[in-house]
Amino acid sequence: MVIHTPLLIKFNSINFTGNYSKTVKKIIKKVCSNITVATKNNCNIYKNLSTKIKDKMNFKEFSNIVYQINCLNCEKIYIGETKQKLMNRVRQHELDLFIKDLIQLCLPMR
Repeated sequence: MVIHTPLLIKFNSINFTGNYSKTVKKIIKKVCSNITVATKNNCNIYKNLSTKIKDKMNFKEFSNIVYQINCLNCEKIYIGETKQKLMNRVRQHELDLFIKDLIQLCLPMR
């Protein structure tokens, strides 16, 4: 009794480079009949490589920027400019507000 196991077909893609990619597809088809090769447009190569060269920065890491802070209690807007990292400047604003609130709590009531 002969048992036939199904042949698993695998898919792979290569960048389209004219006759070179056609030749590679033919060779792979001859050597490995269970692999199907598709070609993809190589215009995306630069896009894929360029996005992976550097990690994307978190906006809090930006420096030399203009930023806007909206008040949570009213309609006021503060627009600032800093050469520091935004994260550091926001911490300074938070500390300033904390100190301002602390001073108001400590002042004797008139």
